[in-house]
Amino acid sequence: MKLTEILGEHEIKINLEAEDKLEAIEELIDYLISEHEISLRNRDYILEVVFKRESSISTGVGGGIAIPHGTVDCIEGIVGALGISSRGIDFESFDGGPVYIVLLLLIPKTRISKHIKTLANIARILNEPSVRDSIRSARTPGKVFDIIEEAEQTHIV
Repeated sequence: MKLTEILGEHEIKINLEAEDKLEAIEELIDYLISEHEISLRNRDYILEVVFKRESSISTGVGGGIAIPHGTVDCIEGIVGALGISSRGIDFESFDGGPVYIVLLLLIPKTRISKHIKTLANIARILNEPSVRDSIRSARTPGKVFDIIEEAEQTHIV
């Protein structure tokens, strides 16, 4: 599955306000609620699942990227939100650097195998420094979406 099949312009948030990784996760979950991608009644459950996953091992993968995620039973398809922080967030990343691009993924428990391929596709895209730099400098969700769409055409087989 491609990232553009999960994200649209309405799931991309420019200027994350969070100052730490838990605030970033909470901000993106609240953003998904405000965009009607997930239900408010599932907020606490989803927070608990993603926070628990994050406490086991950081999802800060290096290069200024974090991909917090969790498998939940309250959604039908993969749901995601991408947030961009201009000042950087300490995500306890493997490389010790700050995170500027946070991609939150929520995966239905029934689709875990599809999740692995999705993460591989996302890694191919975000592993490219020019793509990361372009996303960080984009000023609108539409521009971020265009950058991702173009990168998918180049980097996904």
